[in-house]
Amino acid sequence: MAQGDVLGIEGGGTKTTWMRLGPGEVVQARGEAGPGNTLLLDEAALAGLLEKIAGDTGSAVAAIGAAFAGCARAEERDRVARAVRRAFPRAATVEVMEDTRSLLAAAFGDGPGLAVIAGTGANVVGQRSLAGLRRLASLDSVSARRGEGKASRKVHGALRGGFAMLRIHDDMLDAIVAMRPMLVAIERRDADLARQLRRAASSVVLNLAEGSGSSGRVRTARYRTALGSARETLSCLRTAAAFGYVGSVPADVVVGRMNRVIGTLVRVAV
Repeated sequence: MAQGDVLGIEGGGTKTTWMRLGPGEVVQARGEAGPGNTLLLDEAALAGLLEKIAGDTGSAVAAIGAAFAGCARAEERDRVARAVRRAFPRAATVEVMEDTRSLLAAAFGDGPGLAVIAGTGANVVGQRSLAGLRRLASLDSVSARRGEGKASRKVHGALRGGFAMLRIHDDMLDAIVAMRPMLVAIERRDADLARQLRRAASSVVLNLAEGSGSSGRVRTARYRTALGSARETLSCLRTAAAFGYVGSVPADVVVGRMNRVIGTLVRVAV
């Protein structure tokens, strides 16, 4: 790693915190900025967040470690890393990770461990090793008393439910990738329908992400919105096929994944 100050950034659903360390790991400065779940930030919003941090802390840092909610997928980490490098062009080293990975690394290094995070929502995360990190669940709340049977049952139930929500989030992203050729074809024939399809599909992913970081009635409301948008997405595709804009909607890569998304959301949002 290049010699010089190190900047650590941690972004979550409510706020983003940062700390700048100098020689001997002495804290030089620290501060806060706006929400940092990157799945909810477009390019302009992400750039604005990072530019504010750069303005507050100074862009001349040698290395940056950035841990953001929403950075579970490699594509998202790459997008955020590019934005960090634009905001901090003099940084020789930039590492971007999901926020839960930084906690597990700090607490357990390369070893196994399980951690509970209480923030905008609450998460239980665990790892066998850093390479095998896996988000296990999102929880509304967990009793702090060890060995309490009701809390234990709630944890296990939420673990199953949280993993299902993570799976359908990725299913929806995969379905969107598969929709791209159809979206291009629809746009040539019916720009309004293409815009509606794009908005509906984006709404599913964004509301799933926001819901997983929320709790109680807010979480249910986000999942209900995601459910309605998922049904709208599938209806847009079937309407396009009915009009002859596209061929039949692919059963496995689109319809199968969309039905899994809808089926899971029906169980938690209706």
